[in-house]
Amino acid sequence: MLDSESLAKAISLAEEEATLAGRNVPIGAVVLNGQGEVVSKAHNESGEDQEGLGHAEILAIGNAMAKERGHKLTGFSLVVTLEPCLMCFGACLIAGIRDVYYMVQSPIHGAFTKYRINEALNVHFLPSKKEEDLLKAFFRGLRD
Repeated sequence: MLDSESLAKAISLAEEEATLAGRNVPIGAVVLNGQGEVVSKAHNESGEDQEGLGHAEILAIGNAMAKERGHKLTGFSLVVTLEPCLMCFGACLIAGIRDVYYMVQSPIHGAFTKYRINEALNVHFLPSKKEEDLLKAFFRGLRD
């Protein structure tokens, strides 16, 4: 579990990453090691990726594993602005990440809200009106 200072820093970085997503859904993710140090960060690039695999979580986890030379991320944490989907949940399991912090629930695609599969991970929901409003504005813009 992250200490409050590391968590606050990671939340801020995840929020910054979300704003870098451009025309993609604004999602940011940060991976921290067991000491609370940032190992990697990424934003959603799934709209630019023809296969749709450019989720912020997948990119951040992949970058962290590369930095750790492919070793499991046991004891690491993921902080993400939107609740992970099933694919990203699976990536956490495969990578060995056990603590996941997220700020906005995803009733349509969320692994924890929709599918209720949070037993395998330590799931921490940290509601953020700021991130919720960012996502709502993005989807409102698509509809307009």
